[in-house]
Amino acid sequence: MKLTQIRIVLIVATIICCAVSSPRNGLADQDGSQSAPRGPAQHPTLLDGYVARPPWRVAGVDYAVGVNPGTTLKIPTAGNLPPGASLQHGVGWTAIYVDGNNVKLDGYDLTGLTVMINDGANGTVTISNCAATTGVNIRSTVGATANLFVQNCSLNGGGPAADPDFQLIKVWCPLTVEYSVIKDAPGGIYARAPLTVLYNVMEGFGINGGHANAIYVVGGNDPTASTTIAYNTIYS
Repeated sequence: MKLTQIRIVLIVATIICCAVSSPRNGLADQDGSQSAPRGPAQHPTLLDGYVARPPWRVAGVDYAVGVNPGTTLKIPTAGNLPPGASLQHGVGWTAIYVDGNNVKLDGYDLTGLTVMINDGANGTVTISNCAATTGVNIRSTVGATANLFVQNCSLNGGGPAADPDFQLIKVWCPLTVEYSVIKDAPGGIYARAPLTVLYNVMEGFGINGGHANAIYVVGGNDPTASTTIAYNTIYS
């Protein structure tokens, strides 16, 4: 019996639910390439050999996503976290708790850490230019209401070492994920509307018996809440 390897590449142009605006001047003007990091693309040859390919510039293929080049990552300590964020320890775990107003975590090494957005957080919580090589997950409490932005991050769940019970990002607060690499975990993003996922590279899900959901949108009862998923490269 001959086993055949199958490669699946899903280049998502736009999935729009509920009330969102239409593209102004066509897909190519909306692809996110103008504001992308200027480093090398993650998978520049991914679409080589395909008879047809998208008419827009593709995240991770035609332009880079993830941490901006030149960023020096910091190891989180009690002394270098911003006001409203604290470092907490337990048996076998370490977490950054976010409880403040308009907290920004920028340029941290989040390897092996949980970032927990608590009910007390308000305004905007930004996680930007952060990276992790294993064991990272971003969470919120069920009652959290702060607007969470994950931008220009390179987050690796750790492959076979990943916790089989988590999605790499699992939150109940409003969420935006842009220009990031989300990879090698049981699942990618689990969130409810309002949700925006743009210009990301997402790959390597279903590890340790996970459901291989790159993006899992939870239903809600707010008819005004919108979900926009556009210009992501989902690769398995």
